Amino acid sequence: MAGPQARWVRPVARPDLPGSAAGGDSAFAVLQARLRGPQGVPEQRMEREPDWMEQLWASQQPEAVAEEEYRRRRRTEGDIVRTKRESAEREERRRAERRREEKEREDEEQRWRDDTMCAWLVPLLVGSVTTHRHQNTPYEFLEGWVRRVGAADRADAPALDLTVEVALAQGFKYAANRRHRHPHARAEAREYLSGQAWDMLKRTRFWFTRLTLLHALTLWALPDGGAVTRPENGPGSDPAEQVRQWLALPDGEPQHPFVEAAAELCVWAMETRQPERFLWIDESGVAAHVGSQTAPRGEARKHHLWIPPSTGWSSLHPRAQQLLADVLLLLNLAERGDWPKDRLRRLQHTVRPDLPPCLTRDRGPLDPGRTVVRTPASQAGSNCRDDCAFELCPYPPKGLDGHRVELSEAFCRAQSTQLSRSLLRPQAPWQRRTDVAGLRRFWERMGERAQNNARPR
Repeated sequence: MAGPQARWVRPVARPDLPGSAAGGDSAFAVLQARLRGPQGVPEQRMEREPDWMEQLWASQQPEAVAEEEYRRRRRTEGDIVRTKRESAEREERRRAERRREEKEREDEEQRWRDDTMCAWLVPLLVGSVTTHRHQNTPYEFLEGWVRRVGAADRADAPALDLTVEVALAQGFKYAANRRHRHPHARAEAREYLSGQAWDMLKRTRFWFTRLTLLHALTLWALPDGGAVTRPENGPGSDPAEQVRQWLALPDGEPQHPFVEAAAELCVWAMETRQPERFLWIDESGVAAHVGSQTAPRGEARKHHLWIPPSTGWSSLHPRAQQLLADVLLLLNLAERGDWPKDRLRRLQHTVRPDLPPCLTRDRGPLDPGRTVVRTPASQAGSNCRDDCAFELCPYPPKGLDGHRVELSEAFCRAQSTQLSRSLLRPQAPWQRRTDVAGLRRFWERMGERAQNNARPR
């Protein structure tokens, strides 16, 4: 389902599902048995206490008799034998506990993967299948997932986990990246998908979900064709107002700084018709390689996707590069943890309309040069400032299996170079309370970390 280190959903071919990579009706036919809507809360069975007859019957079984004989032998053994036996029993219990923990963790991880895969696939299938809206179709599954975002409509159906919510938003963005000429893009599904994405955007307050859905809506709003010009009046004539409508929050709630920055970039993308300079599809993928050059402005694009996989971070506008870098930093801080519930708990620390001080004022607590993994000093929250409520620092040490690729040396050096051009303060609004020299030192240390990292990227 994912790259070697990526825990968010990434599109890959499934060799165990023949035909799943083709898309459209053939993919739905293969995947239909595995697709489902979000799962509800399982009913709790009431266990009754056994009566005295059942207890008497159980005590007379061979297992109970053998246990009683084992206890009798223990009472008659010597001290040395008892010590050896108790030591062996303790070690066996420790091994059993480790096996049980690992099994439970793997089961939880598998359930998480099943949920995220279903959530990611459904918008892509809605955009490509020819089935109509009835039961057991991608349409019904999609509406069931969207209804569970944020505050659920029903008390017996809790809201989606943030990780699953993000997977659903990513599915929308991948579907929106398909241009009209894409073989698995249906024009009649575009309006339906964009409507569902906007409904989901109204429901969620998680900054990363909102940023992802904003990218999707921007791609759907782009006119397809090199000769299309922006109208002076009517739909599409005011991209800034369009973005404001998408992001409107009730009662004057503040926008997250990353969402505000992404909104400005989305406006530029619609004004220039060059989404590959201001948006990205997969954060880890675009940051992992430099990429190829984009087509000159005004030249017709021949690719079936708005932003092809060959696009790297060098194609992005400097403001977009800065946003991408700090988005990845915050996600890497929050996504650590061996258990999905640990990652979810830390992600929930970021569900607020502000950023931690390690990204806005002082990057010292991030301390990216750490190499020791399993020590109390490397755990999330152990190096935070006294005025920080996020409990995320320090940055995950080298050698820790993260959920995204390690930021490359070239990418980190590019961040430092951009800051050297800022004479007074950084261009990113959330960084303007941070000392430029301190920011440069941080990215230089990140570059050294990547340079000294022996793990393959």
